Amino acid sequence: MPCNPTHFRDVFRKSLEEAGDVRLLTPHSCRHTYVSQMQALGVDIQTIQSIVGHADTEMTEHYLHVQESIRQSAIQLFSEAFSA
Repeated sequence: MPCNPTHFRDVFRKSLEEAGDVRLLTPHSCRHTYVSQMQALGVDIQTIQSIVGHADTEMTEHYLHVQESIRQSAIQLFSEAFSA
C-alpha cells in the first residue's frame, strides 16, 4: 500500500523534533543519503539509477556525495599503483 507523502513528511518531521538536537532534514535528504551510501557500498551507477527510478545517470550523479574516506582511499590506491 503506497504511503501518503504528506503523512510521511509529518511523521518524519515529528520524529526529528522528538530526537532533539538534529539538523533540519527533509524526507528528500534521505534520497541523497541512500544514493551516496549505495555508491559507497560499490553499487554501480546504472544499478542505482534503476533502483531509484531516474531516467538517466546525470540525475543520479546529482544525488551523489562522495564521502571523504572513500575519496582518500581512491587517492591512496592510485598512489600505490603508480609509485615505484
